[in-house]
Amino acid sequence: MRPGDVLLTGNPSGVGPMEPGDVVGVEIDQLGPLTNPVVQR
Repeated sequence: MRPGDVLLTGNPSGVGPMEPGDVVGVEIDQLGPLTNPVVQR
């Protein structure tokens, strides 16, 4: 990855919509973890 790259992902079949209280997380080697809670807007 390079600065400014955009990472897009999909989801496997059967996965429902995200709900408030869910947490989305990703971890990339040599970069570290990133977690984001889903909140009601």
